[in-house]
Amino acid sequence: MIEQIIRELDKLKIVDGSRVKKQPLTGGVSSFVWRLEDQSGSVVVKYPRQSMNLPEHWPVSVKRNRVEQAFFRYTSSRLPQHTPRIITGSRKNDWFCMGYLDGYTPWKELLLEGRFSLGHAREAAVLLRRLHGRSAGCDEAAAVFGDNQIFETMRLTPYFSALTAHYPEFSVRIKATAACLSATRRCLIHGDFSPKNLMLGKQMVMIDGETAVYGDPLFDVAFLINHLLLKGVLHPQKYQDVTAAVQTFAAVYGATREPARLVELILWLLLARVDGWSPVEYLNQRQRRQVRQFVFEVIQNPPAQLNGLLKRYVEWLKHVSVRKKG
Repeated sequence: MIEQIIRELDKLKIVDGSRVKKQPLTGGVSSFVWRLEDQSGSVVVKYPRQSMNLPEHWPVSVKRNRVEQAFFRYTSSRLPQHTPRIITGSRKNDWFCMGYLDGYTPWKELLLEGRFSLGHAREAAVLLRRLHGRSAGCDEAAAVFGDNQIFETMRLTPYFSALTAHYPEFSVRIKATAACLSATRRCLIHGDFSPKNLMLGKQMVMIDGETAVYGDPLFDVAFLINHLLLKGVLHPQKYQDVTAAVQTFAAVYGATREPARLVELILWLLLARVDGWSPVEYLNQRQRRQVRQFVFEVIQNPPAQLNGLLKRYVEWLKHVSVRKKG
């Protein structure tokens, strides 16, 4: 398909088809992403896989590419400094071409190295607060992103429904959490607001908006915090840096609404990223067992506030760090 797209872009004089160099970009499991470079510069082309590139069979509608195009077109007029530039695209054939973020680095890379910057946590909180705040109550956003079928198949099913199969003793609580996420419609959410999709450069830029939906802002907040906590498992000795980053993010965003539900959502997401359909790739089996143990210990009587969860997390990481040294 990439050759067909190159021919289309050549007709539009976006790339020189006779001299273009193509390079597949790695990191995604849901789409094919290519960097195309010619004498005038680089662009990125993205089109969806028929199913996720994972061991679990996970078919998802290719219409998610249209959702991503719509998301970037919506945010380009409201958050232009945080949105990649869409150059052209085809809704009929489900692909689009956008500007290449030259010199940008995924926030995930720094976190994996143990670099938990409060500045980056603050940037992420400001970006997310603007996205949610500027779309809350927006009729256009509610109409364009009101269908949550893709969010259901890419988030609720592989994370929450998958957990009920593993842990039937928690199924009532997990299903209630998923039902609340599905029913809540307050603003436009990204749906995959994780460090791998936050690019660091002159401004923090968000990419990969194919799970965007008019839904529950708490999901984005919990999703980001969950990823920060998981990165801390790799660097247990840096528990102070991890919790400071989470506290900064939550404070700047203003994550005070429904704190108990936020805590429980974070816990289920932690478990989903080790036992759901899309486990994080950077934790080994021992670390995944440790995450399970932490969730099982806390979920029985979860704290009512985020700071309470972080206190339990720090106690646990200290224990993990001591065992690691031993």
